[in-house]
Amino acid sequence: MNRFITVCFGIICIMSLCSAARLTDKRPGVTVSPQKLQLFVDQQTDPYTIKIAYTLHIPPHYIHSCARLIYRPYFLTPGHRYDLPTLVISGRKNIRQEKRLEELNGNYREIPNAIYLKAEKDSMQIELSDTIPFQVWMAQSKLQADIILEACDREKETATLILADGAIWFPEGPGPELVSTPEAIQYTKDTVTTEKVAVFKFYYPLAQDFYAPEYVGNVERMQAMKDLINSLRNNPDMKLNKIVITGSSSPIGNMNFNAWLAGQRALSIKQQLEESKLLPPEHIVVNMINEDWTGLRKLVSDSDLPDKTTILRIINRNYNDAERNRLLQALPQYKYIRLNMYPDLQKVTCIFYYTQRQEETKIVPQ
Repeated sequence: MNRFITVCFGIICIMSLCSAARLTDKRPGVTVSPQKLQLFVDQQTDPYTIKIAYTLHIPPHYIHSCARLIYRPYFLTPGHRYDLPTLVISGRKNIRQEKRLEELNGNYREIPNAIYLKAEKDSMQIELSDTIPFQVWMAQSKLQADIILEACDREKETATLILADGAIWFPEGPGPELVSTPEAIQYTKDTVTTEKVAVFKFYYPLAQDFYAPEYVGNVERMQAMKDLINSLRNNPDMKLNKIVITGSSSPIGNMNFNAWLAGQRALSIKQQLEESKLLPPEHIVVNMINEDWTGLRKLVSDSDLPDKTTILRIINRNYNDAERNRLLQALPQYKYIRLNMYPDLQKVTCIFYYTQRQEETKIVPQ
């Protein structure tokens, strides 16, 4: 009996140690140095300014090839917010996807004024520096940053870093952003309307024309699209202008069948949208790409395939589709292309064009 108790106790201890090992084996996150900034107002400039400089540290292998990290720093206090430039660090495959989205959106970037960088396998040290105009409320604000890691399946891990507690300043004289006392500054709100674009992609197994929720994350993307539809329906400040649905197919198989397949895929998503009754049917535009050679050209160009110039030469030459397929199938790289690139072409892209009214806070010196 004593031996049994001793064995059980040993097993429990081992399990506890293993559990502790799992807890301490957590992947290190993004950090900055110095850990807490001291910000001072430069009162020799007109207007007064704050210089911000620090280093962002990203651990090795933190951003996978198909993932991306969004780093959004900003000053925040109740009633006020000032955004600094956003940083987007993408893995190689994610960069390829972002470029495809830009092509579909007429070179419109999802985060227009962001700084875009390519992720490295080794650790990254990114020097960040900016000088911004000082506003009185910043003295009582926090400088913080939202860190959003979008994984390959587009699940998001979020965290917030506190970079600094306000800015140090000594009221001495007037400036465009600072007039003798804080009470002499007035804040006004203005309503602006901005044009926005949202893109959703739904992927299809080979030769399948109907929407499959369980296939490679379709259900999450469909839910995100429905969330946007609900916002457009319930938010009076949002107005939908147009939805463009484009079905596409890979070059596998007969061209006529692929044209039918691309059209049916687009109609399967159109049906989902018509059920929402968000727009009259005439505002929903349906397109099809029977064999997406343009998309394949982009995938090959952005890849690390050996001798990709030969592949691109075949794609770009004025061959008919059957001859182009035959020449590709004779290449040693064809198996990789078929397994890793063609599935990206078997999809429906759904683009929402809408506007949104938002309030902006402005400073009016008195």
